[in-house]
Amino acid sequence: MNLSSLGSSIATPLSRYSAASSDRAATAKQAGESATAGTRSTLKTGSDQVQLSAEAITASDAQASPLTTAQSARAKVNADYVKAKVEGTQIVADIANGGRFLNLTSLNDEELASVAKGDGFTDNESLTAKVELGVRLKVALGPFDGNPRATAVAIKAMYPALSQSVKDAMGWNQSMLEMGDRIINDAGGAPRPSELDNLLDRLRQTQKQKGALRIDLSVVQPAPQRPTIDRLA
Repeated sequence: MNLSSLGSSIATPLSRYSAASSDRAATAKQAGESATAGTRSTLKTGSDQVQLSAEAITASDAQASPLTTAQSARAKVNADYVKAKVEGTQIVADIANGGRFLNLTSLNDEELASVAKGDGFTDNESLTAKVELGVRLKVALGPFDGNPRATAVAIKAMYPALSQSVKDAMGWNQSMLEMGDRIINDAGGAPRPSELDNLLDRLRQTQKQKGALRIDLSVVQPAPQRPTIDRLA
């Protein structure tokens, strides 16, 4: 058993993005033009017409009612299409013939998970969101790179600290945890309390880095303390 199987949920979005980019270039271009057109709305005031940007529409709507995660994500995605147009370029899946990739770094993890789900988003947008989540996960797991056992222990610790939507977007499930347990057992067994404490400290440090997957480590159980034994004099 090795880390390649456990890490497939991390690496697959990245490899799929590269392999499928050419096939989606035309689709992404069409989707970008459509989305760009849809990010501006015309407000008629007598004989005048005022063009509202995606950001302005989002701010106006937010005053009326809070945006759902999907709506917030959609507004940010659309804003990047507008930004690309202002820059004189366009969003594409394959930059061989010009253009640039969709930039989803402004989305939080929950918004990325919503885009990755695919409802109301194009295939290229969904795949780009999965790639971004994979990049953030790689940053979070950076201290354990090259150490399959430590990576499996870290993933097991992170599992309860992530929302179900984020886990679904990354393909994390119980079967993956069981595979991780086998890696841990084959490589020396469960971590000692001191080892787990050190691992959690390293995860906390990665949370200070820009671009790391956000983890609510407050829900992670601390390492159990060994009971003390009172000795009679």
